[in-house]
Amino acid sequence: MKKLNIRSFGIGTLLKYPPLISSDSKYVFTIGDGCVYVWIVKTGECLRLINQNSIDQQAIIGMAINPNNRLQVI
Repeated sequence: MKKLNIRSFGIGTLLKYPPLISSDSKYVFTIGDGCVYVWIVKTGECLRLINQNSIDQQAIIGMAINPNNRLQVI
């Protein structure tokens, strides 16, 4: 199981897409390997991969919290 390990090294970013933090700050969403990773902030564990091995998989180019439903990432 993957673990999230965040470290700060000067100015800049290693991620092409900025991470998204849930409104309750319990989860961090990142994009990588054609998937959205859902990380548990408290433990650093990867909770879920979204869009992994989908037959109609399309490139993920961004994500946002739905303004009409704060529990949904679009």
